[in-house]
Formats: sequence, structure tokens, C-alpha cells
Amino acid sequence: YSADAIHSMSNLEESWNTSLFPKGKRLFTVPLGTDERKGDFTKSESNVILFVGRISKVKAIDDFLHAIERHCAECPFSDLSFRIIGPDERNCLRSLKKICSSMNLDKKVEFCGYMDKSRLSSEYEKALALVLPSKSENFGSVVIEALSHGTVVVASKNTPWEVLSQRKCGWHVDGDVASLKNALDDIWQAKNSGAIDDMQADAVKLVDEFFRWPGIVEEVYRNYLQIVKPEQIANEK
Repeated sequence: YSADAIHSMSNLEESWNTSLFPKGKRLFTVPLGTDERKGDFTKSESNVILFVGRISKVKAIDDFLHAIERHCAECPFSDLSFRIIGPDERNCLRSLKKICSSMNLDKKVEFCGYMDKSRLSSEYEKALALVLPSKSENFGSVVIEALSHGTVVVASKNTPWEVLSQRKCGWHVDGDVASLKNALDDIWQAKNSGAIDDMQADAVKLVDEFFRWPGIVEEVYRNYLQIVKPEQIANEK
């Protein structure tokens, strides 16, 4: 490996790179950013839960569907609805639709296919929450896209998003069906109590603090300077 440095997008990815690459390599972690901005939509008026991403086995959408089924069974008055957004990969969509039909969720769950950035921004803006149940993620850019619109997020512990629970703008949960179902219950309760509106404000604050492009570009630039012109960084200190 001839690289002078390895750029990771999360602490989780950096831990992977630490074990993969030889000792002595420079490692630095800088996340992706977003320029998405929240509109004036009030989240407690929404009942829509999103999944956004590739329709792939690694995304654990089947577990999400089973969690939806349990939530609907135990909370029969829940008005939550679910939109699965993203391109099909290796014909996974067909099996997911079969699972959905077998659990009588066809009226609750809509498979929407691929959406461009403009349409997706509108979906984030009008959504109550995003769920990312993945079995593995090095970052998960859909999380900051959703948060930037004040949309709270449920992410599995297979993703690097423990900050969601720490900053009270979502849930970082085990990726099993029971934990995902409990998170859906919590979203529904937060909507009905109005707590979701406070969480949306915390979501935007988190993005403004850590995930806006100007600050991220500056951090990447300084890390690259430390590789190619370390004397300039030393003189600035």
C-alpha cells in the first residue's frame, strides 16, 4: 500500500482501516457533509417513515418490514405509513414485495423506486422519520440528509450513528426486529406527544454543528496539507 494517508468518514470506518492497513499509515477521519436545509414543515403533522438506500440484502429491509408488521399488530391505532425509496439491486425488490404481501402490509408500505435529489429532498422534508436498519455502513449519508431537514433517524448499531441517541435526535438501536419495532413505537409516541418537534430542532442543530460543507472542506484541506506541506501547518500553530 503506497498511500501516504487513509481518509475515513467515521470512527467505525477508521477502526476497520486501522486493522486493514499497515502500521505507520496516517489515518484521519472527516465525515461527509450536506447543503440541504429544512423548510417550514412541522413534523408532528406527518405520519410517513422513510427508508432510503439501495434495495439490497445488506440494508436489512426485510427486518424493517417484520418490525412494521409487529408495530401494526401491537399498535392497531397507529397511523404510520412507510415509503421504501431506492433502486433495486440483484432483484431483491421482488422478495421484499412478497414478504410485504404475506404480512398484509400492502396498504401500509409503498415501494417508490429511485428518486433524484430534488424529489428526495421533498420526501425528507415531509417525513416524520428515517430508518436505516443496515447490517453494515461505513457512514450512511442518508442520515445527514434526513437530519438536515429536521427528520429524526433510527439507525442500527451496525452504523456509526451513536450520536443520534446522545443528541436526542433519533435512536441508535440493535438491528434486530424487536429493537426496530420498539423504535417505531417510540416514534409514534413522540409524534402524538409533540416531542418530535423538539427532536427535529436538535437534528438541525447537530447538522449545523458538524456536517456543513464549509467546515468539512476546511478540515479535509488541513489534513491534506499535513501530508504534502507539513511545514505550513507547523508555522500556522
